[in-house]
Amino acid sequence: MRELFESWIKETAVACGLPAECVMDKPESPSALDPDKRMELAFLAESYDHTPRRLAKWTVNGGTHRRVRSVVYTARLPIRAEVFSDDEAWLATFVRNFIVTMPLKRADAENNLVKVRVEKATRGGFKRKMVDVFIKRSNCLHITFEWMLCKDTDLPLIRKVQFNPKIKEA
Repeated sequence: MRELFESWIKETAVACGLPAECVMDKPESPSALDPDKRMELAFLAESYDHTPRRLAKWTVNGGTHRRVRSVVYTARLPIRAEVFSDDEAWLATFVRNFIVTMPLKRADAENNLVKVRVEKATRGGFKRKMVDVFIKRSNCLHITFEWMLCKDTDLPLIRKVQFNPKIKEA
C-alpha cells in the first residue's frame, strides 16, 4: 500500500506544479544537492483496528454462489510530507493547492475504499532575523490514509427445494 499512496501523493504534487523527481523519501541527513523546492515523505507506523462487519454481497459463478465481503480490520497509515522552498509565496500557494487537490476518497487495487485526510500542517523556518542568508522555509503536512482489510467468502445458493408433506389422518 505504501507504493500506491506514494504514487497518489506524487500525482497530486505534480498536478500542483512540483516536478515528479522532487517528491522523495526523507533522507537520513539533508544534502546541499537536494532541490530547493521539494517534498520529503516520511512513513510513520501503521495501526490496525479490529472492526468486523459485512460490507457487500453479490452472486458469482453463474448464479450458483453468493460472495460475501467482510471487513476484518481497518488500517491507518500516517505519512508526514514536508515541503521545502526558499520562496514563501510559492510554498503557501503549493500547500493550499495540494490540500485542495488531494482526493478525499479513492479505490485501491482490490476496489476497496481508501479515505484520505490531511490532518494538520506545521510551518517551519519562519522566524525572522535581521539578515536571512539561507532561507529555508518548510510546511509539514500530516496525511492519513485509512483503508479496509477484507475477506471474501463464497456461499452456495439453494437451487432446488423439495417439499415432502406429511398428512395426518383424523
